[in-house]
Amino acid sequence: MKKELIFIKNKPWLIPILLALLDYYPNYTSVAKLKERVNTRSVVIRRALWYLRKMKIVDVKVEGMLKYKLRDDWVNDIRRFLEKIWKKENKFVVEFSDSFILIRVRKKEITCKVISKKLLEKFMNVARERKVFIPSEISLEMGVRVEVVNNILRILEILGKVKREGKYFKMES
Repeated sequence: MKKELIFIKNKPWLIPILLALLDYYPNYTSVAKLKERVNTRSVVIRRALWYLRKMKIVDVKVEGMLKYKLRDDWVNDIRRFLEKIWKKENKFVVEFSDSFILIRVRKKEITCKVISKKLLEKFMNVARERKVFIPSEISLEMGVRVEVVNNILRILEILGKVKREGKYFKMES
């Protein structure tokens, strides 16, 4: 794996932009089209493209406006890097060797939350003991904040391992 891809792992908010660029590959595309595809502000797209340009992952061409595309020598490496990715609506889950990253694309920003595989496994063990549960119950039992449990639930929901029924959740078989 190229060392620049390690940099992307450290900046996972770039992943939705990389996926959008892969969708347009091998064509050049504008910031406006990327903004529409990713569904966030153009300032977020421009910042991501700045990082990707700095790492020499995208090529730029001027046709009245700046247009971007992934460099040919990076496409296969990026595809391999992003093999373990799941998407549901505006949320992405990326699996790494020791963790999962939940990426949420919002109008104003792209947020990322890292959940270790150990914590996720601990959650799964606690949740399996119950047929139906609410996040606050699991939070108390595990001794973690409710926000952490909610992020774990979002990851598991995208992976298809948990189902929401109103305010309750249940583990899928």
